[in-house]
Amino acid sequence: MNLRRSILLPALVGLGMLASSAAALGPHEMVLLINASSPDSVAIGEAYARLRGVPASNVLRLDVPYAHDASRDTITVEAFTRQIWAPAHAMLQERRIEDHILAWVMSVDFPIRVRTEPVLSVQGLVFLRNRLPDPEAVKSGRVWSPLFAGPRHPDDLAGPSQSFGSARTALRAAMPLPCMMLGYMGPRGGSRASIMASLERAAASDATRPDGRVVLVPNKNVRSTCRDWQFAAAAKRLAKMGVRAVKTDAFPVREPRIIGLMTGAATVEPGTDNSFMPGSFAEHLTSFGAVFQNPAQSKLSVWLEAGTAFASGTVTEPYALWTKFPSASIFVHYAAGCTAIESFYQSVACPLQQLVVGDPLVAPWGSKATIESGLDPDLPWIGRVTVQPTVVAEKGRHFGRFMFLIDGQKVAFGTSLSVDSAAWSNGAHQFRVVAYRAGTVRSQAFVEHSILIQN
Repeated sequence: MNLRRSILLPALVGLGMLASSAAALGPHEMVLLINASSPDSVAIGEAYARLRGVPASNVLRLDVPYAHDASRDTITVEAFTRQIWAPAHAMLQERRIEDHILAWVMSVDFPIRVRTEPVLSVQGLVFLRNRLPDPEAVKSGRVWSPLFAGPRHPDDLAGPSQSFGSARTALRAAMPLPCMMLGYMGPRGGSRASIMASLERAAASDATRPDGRVVLVPNKNVRSTCRDWQFAAAAKRLAKMGVRAVKTDAFPVREPRIIGLMTGAATVEPGTDNSFMPGSFAEHLTSFGAVFQNPAQSKLSVWLEAGTAFASGTVTEPYALWTKFPSASIFVHYAAGCTAIESFYQSVACPLQQLVVGDPLVAPWGSKATIESGLDPDLPWIGRVTVQPTVVAEKGRHFGRFMFLIDGQKVAFGTSLSVDSAAWSNGAHQFRVVAYRAGTVRSQAFVEHSILIQN
C-alpha cells in the first residue's frame, strides 16, 4: 500500500518530542563517548545526551580502564588506539554516521594525557586524528591548527568566525577533529553533582545574549605578557558587536556580571567575590592548569566551580608560548554565535596540549528558532511520506535548508523530503529534522520524535 502524506513536524507537543533552538554546531554532528567502566561517566554522559538531544546513534560506549590517579590519567598511544580510537571508529562506520560528525566529546573518567615526547593531551591526539606530530614543532608551539583564525601578531586581525560545518566545506580532508570533555572528577576536580549542575546551567544560557562584561586582565607576569598584545583589539571588536569588554590591570573584585575573563597567573581565586554569568568562559594561562595530580597552581576546575560554562588548561609544562593557549579572540567568535567548542578551537593556534572542559554546545549568542508542529505523533508511516517542515525564527533569520535523519543516519538534505518508508524495517525509529541558516556561522535548530513505520 502506498499512502502519500504531507507532514509538518511538531516542535514541543506530543509524546517523545525533542526540540532545540539554533546553534552553530548541532548534537547530531558530534559523538559522545562514555566510559562504560565508570558509573560516573555513564550517569553524566547519559544525562548530557538527554539535556542536549544527542541522538542515541551518536552515543558510543567504550570500556577504558580508569581510576583517579596519575597512572590512569595518562595513556600510551597504543592503548589510546586500542581502547578509544579504533573501537569508536568501528562503531561510527557500523552505524553509518561518520559522514556528518564534526567533533568528539568525552564524558568524565577518560585519560587526559598521552605518554608521548613531548606529552600531548588526549584531545590533542583526537584533534590530529591519531597522527603523531613532529615533536620539535609541538615543543615550540608551531603545529598550526587549520581552524585557528588569528591573530598571529600585534598588527594582525582575527579572521571571520565560522562554524565547524563551514570549516569542513573549506578544508575537506584537512579538517581536524576537535574534542572536548564534559568534566573532570579526579583530584582537584568536580563532583558528579557539580558537573551536572554546570552543564544544566550552561544549556539554559543558550540564545540569551547575556548583558555581561568580558574582563581582560594583563599584568607583568610572563603568563600575561606573552599574549596581552591581543587584548586591545579583541575589546575593540567586542564593543562593535555590542558586547562590553574592559581591559584592566586589576583582577575584578565584586564584579556582578562577568561573561568572560582572561588573565595570566599561577594562582587565581575567581569565586571569592565575583559572579560569573551562565555561559561564561575563563582562563588564566599557567603551566599546570590541567595537571590535576600536581597541587601547584590553580586548576581549570576553579573556574567551573565559580560558575563558568567551560574552561581550559594544559596537561603538561607548555612554557609561556601564546600559540598554545586561547587567544582573546575566543570571545569574538563566541559573540558571533559560535558554540563553546567552535570558539575555543578558532582561538588556539596549537591546541595539542590543551584540555578544554565543560559544555561544548553552549552558545549564549546563538539564534532562536523553532520548527512548527502539525503532525499527529500517533500516525504511523506507511508507504511514501512527504515531509515539508517550516521554521519560525527571529526577524531577518531565514532557515531554508533541512537535513533529514532516521536513526542518526542522514537520509537527505534539501528543502523537503519524499521517502518510501518501506526502505526501513517496520517498528519504531527516531526521525530528526535539522533546519539550517546559511552563513559562515551556520545556525541550526532541530526537532526529533519517534515514528512508527507500519507497511
